[in-house]
Amino acid sequence: MEGERYEAEVPDTLDLQERAELVINALTRCTNPESNYDVYFYGDLRRNPPVMYRLMSFYGKFWEGLALMRYVTGSSFNDYVDQRWREVFLGWFQGNPVLQGADGGRILCWIANNYRHEKNACWQEVGEQAIKVLSEALTHDKDFCYFTDDKGNMHAGWEATYQGWTLQGATRMYSIMDSPSSKKLATELARYLKDYAQIFDRDSRFQARHPSDLGPALHFHHNGNTMVGISEYALATGDEEFADFARKGYEYALSVGSPLVGFFPEYINDWPDPRPFIDCETCCTVDMIMLGINLSKLGQGDYWDDVDRYVRNQFIEMQMRNGDWIYQIAAKNPSVPVGPDEDEDQ
Repeated sequence: MEGERYEAEVPDTLDLQERAELVINALTRCTNPESNYDVYFYGDLRRNPPVMYRLMSFYGKFWEGLALMRYVTGSSFNDYVDQRWREVFLGWFQGNPVLQGADGGRILCWIANNYRHEKNACWQEVGEQAIKVLSEALTHDKDFCYFTDDKGNMHAGWEATYQGWTLQGATRMYSIMDSPSSKKLATELARYLKDYAQIFDRDSRFQARHPSDLGPALHFHHNGNTMVGISEYALATGDEEFADFARKGYEYALSVGSPLVGFFPEYINDWPDPRPFIDCETCCTVDMIMLGINLSKLGQGDYWDDVDRYVRNQFIEMQMRNGDWIYQIAAKNPSVPVGPDEDEDQ
């Protein structure tokens, strides 16, 4: 067949394993060895020297992320960090904490992933106990369950979005451990988030806003992550109703971003401050990657090309591979002593 011919430069094949090894480097080194390798949550580059500060204990985002990167790479680099986290967690868990919300949900995923990888009955026992304690802390009503505020009112809108992570944790428990109690809890949470939590309208459009100085702000990631949780539940159970709902949410999200490259705004129209630019959190791009994968597996559409574009064009380019510029910026500022709760190392 005749057609148009042209030459173009294309990037080398993307090596995600190499990028994952860089993630392990970062996740294990912004920690404090004198405090159980707790994670420094913030960094200040406008200081000389630049510092990290605000230690976070039981930081589920790092725990789950680091474990997944080890599965991708097989790397044991700085694995004493993971080991210490495990030791501290198993001691702390004896108090039967309620694992819910952003970090709690990720820790539930971490527990389930540990069981899948190691087949150690300890993790199954811990997981079942975590689901039991969580279920007892929730209010159950008809076909859904929820957390309440101090006045006994059901969380709705912004506060409800935190349970998107909890849903992912319960779903992971069910899909990996085949746990009936986890499935029941995930089913009730999914129904709550879809129909009662006031996060989405009937057409799956994002609605949950958080307060700000300029009024309610529509945050992409908290809404998008909740939709990811719904898609994961649909994938684990084969539920067509929730799968269709997630598909409509994905199509809506496409309309507010730039799907050609995978740029999706941190805020949708309602901005919380007078910034002169629109930014993209890596979280937003990840939401769309996960939705595209789950919906493709569900047969709701063929979104694999979408996922490929998001990963190559936006997601990967948001990973910093050189930190020399940090010290160049810091050197332009006056010297400030490092405080007792700060760390200038690395």
